[in-house]
Amino acid sequence: MILHWILIQSVKLRIFFSLDKDETFGINSDVQGINVNGKSFNVVLTPDTSGNGNVTVYKKYLNLLDKEEQTVYVSDSKVVFESNDSHTLLTISTCQTA
Repeated sequence: MILHWILIQSVKLRIFFSLDKDETFGINSDVQGINVNGKSFNVVLTPDTSGNGNVTVYKKYLNLLDKEEQTVYVSDSKVVFESNDSHTLLTISTCQTA
């Protein structure tokens, strides 16, 4: 799945992260669009989607993102953040949950 990620979405997510003490969050893509969820929140980032999928990522890695507009590529094993403003890639492995 591909997600067009803007800085404001990153800031919005950090606000929701404070509501949920769990150290992970999910990125889910389905017919409703692409959403991010935790135990106490579920936020639709965009109704646009290019596929179906669900991954879990540690929240701490979101702090590594530059304050730039990002295109996000999600697969079963990793999430790749590609800056639309510079030649920067950040790859994060997904979290395996029981």
